[in-house]
Amino acid sequence: MVVWHDDWREDAQLDRLHTYYQYWLAYFYAKHLRRGDLAILRFVLRSLYWWLHGAASVAIRRHPRRSSDPRWFLRGFPAGFVAGWRAYAPGRGPG
Repeated sequence: MVVWHDDWREDAQLDRLHTYYQYWLAYFYAKHLRRGDLAILRFVLRSLYWWLHGAASVAIRRHPRRSSDPRWFLRGFPAGFVAGWRAYAPGRGPG
């Protein structure tokens, strides 16, 4: 079975959405690492692996596939990680 989805968002909207996803994913990772949950490292490394995989794919094909543009990672992940790390510094974070 094959399912095709028609994108109802414009390219710029999709770029913002996926960058937003990467930002909050990294924020989540940083929060858990800051709180001492080292099991989350597996997920951080997996995200880095898939970014490298996508970047290598772009280098070979010369253009990103719409479904996995590595620029989304670069735009969102580092900023989200730093924000999450800072937000959950000892004595600062919620809860």
